[in-house]
Amino acid sequence: MRGYSLLFLLSVLFLCSCEGETGHTLTYRVVERLTSPDGCCIAEVTEAQFEETRVTGLNLEFTEYGGGFGAVTFRGVGLDLKLRWIDSENLEIRFSDDVSFLGNQYGNSTVTRTGNTTVERVQFYKRVVNLLLVPVSADDGA
Repeated sequence: MRGYSLLFLLSVLFLCSCEGETGHTLTYRVVERLTSPDGCCIAEVTEAQFEETRVTGLNLEFTEYGGGFGAVTFRGVGLDLKLRWIDSENLEIRFSDDVSFLGNQYGNSTVTRTGNTTVERVQFYKRVVNLLLVPVSADDGA
């Protein structure tokens, strides 16, 4: 997963304006790791901060293929994302409705909307995972 976390870091750096003095500090931490019921996919939530840019990433590692990618990026840190594998192909991600997500970091996906839920279908080789992105209002108990 370290290699794919590096991809997330690179995307953070891409989003940042790196002009000015050298010696800037990038902070990065893994917030949560959650393995699918069949053990074939690991979802990892990471946070990164560089200057004024703060982002949270959801990375997927496909253990059967030895690879993965950054799937979704959210604006901000400390977002208290709630992850739950419904089954081995469906990962639910609940987050506060005032949080914006920047979408997919990986090009091989299809995005659809069902009500207030965004479904991002991602594929890595033959493995497919549906990311169910569910914004929840504070009244609903995010």
